[in-house]
Amino acid sequence: MLRLLGAEDETLPYALSYFRIYVIGTIPVLITLGMNPFINGQGFSQTGMMTVVIGAAMNIALDPLFIFTFGMGVKGAALATVISQIAGSVWVLAFLRGKRAVLRLTRLRVDRTELAGSLKLGVTGFTFKVTNSITQAVVNMVLVRWGGSLSVLYVGAMSLIGSLREMLSLPNNGVTSSGQSVMSYNYGAKEYRRVSESIRFMFLAGLCVNVIGWGLIMLAPETMIRIFTADDELVRMTVRCAKIYFGAFPFMAMQLAGQSTFVALNRPKFALFFSLLRKIGLVLPLTLLLPGLGMAADGVFWAEMISQLTGATACFVTMYLAVWRKLGRNAAA
Repeated sequence: MLRLLGAEDETLPYALSYFRIYVIGTIPVLITLGMNPFINGQGFSQTGMMTVVIGAAMNIALDPLFIFTFGMGVKGAALATVISQIAGSVWVLAFLRGKRAVLRLTRLRVDRTELAGSLKLGVTGFTFKVTNSITQAVVNMVLVRWGGSLSVLYVGAMSLIGSLREMLSLPNNGVTSSGQSVMSYNYGAKEYRRVSESIRFMFLAGLCVNVIGWGLIMLAPETMIRIFTADDELVRMTVRCAKIYFGAFPFMAMQLAGQSTFVALNRPKFALFFSLLRKIGLVLPLTLLLPGLGMAADGVFWAEMISQLTGATACFVTMYLAVWRKLGRNAAA
């Protein structure tokens, strides 16, 4: 699995040491990510935020302790992460079983109709994660093939870019996740004007955040990248590749606004289609095609930039024509 994701002889021992411990935290992290929205959905946003803060704070505190004080190196980093994930899951379950929760977590009761409806909407997020993983594996293999003697640097740069993307995307993801609950509630109450206003706010807020992130990458990329590494050669490679990769990053606000609206208003087919379109329909073919057209390993980063531009625009335009414009008409009526 690790070799498919781009691990080579030099990096494989470190990756194995990390992964064998990190995988233990799979169930706790899925509990945390899966159940925390039920805390936010009941109106306890501060408690939901504390779920994230607890995990992050523990990880930051335990990393230097295990890595340096106990001399565990990469294994220590993995152990710190797993302990933090377990703490987050315990916090979530304790709240949902406690007296403060409006809807408490009780014994398992499966309603097939409700389950089918949940799966239809949830398959979008699932597909997004799966296609991301598939794409990442292909990207790393292409970088190894076309990177030549610099393949390790290219894979390292892509890894750092992934960390940057996560950091820059979190504010926008927070806005869209919060907006979904608001839109769903008001759509059910036939308050179409409020739904329309929610879409507008979600899009504009996300666009502002993404433009700021894009500006930081374009104007001060080295400062951002040195948060994650001090290797000068890797920093130089990442700076060059990141400017290509994030070239159309503001457009991702359109993608997130469009997909979140489709999910919130029970349009799972649209959400699933555009989730597949950007990664499977655009990124993968371009990743395989562009390096052979003279771009070499750089073609991988251009593939992402082109997909952000075209895929996000298609998603947002479709959302506007199929949903947003009709909401305006209904509100006026």
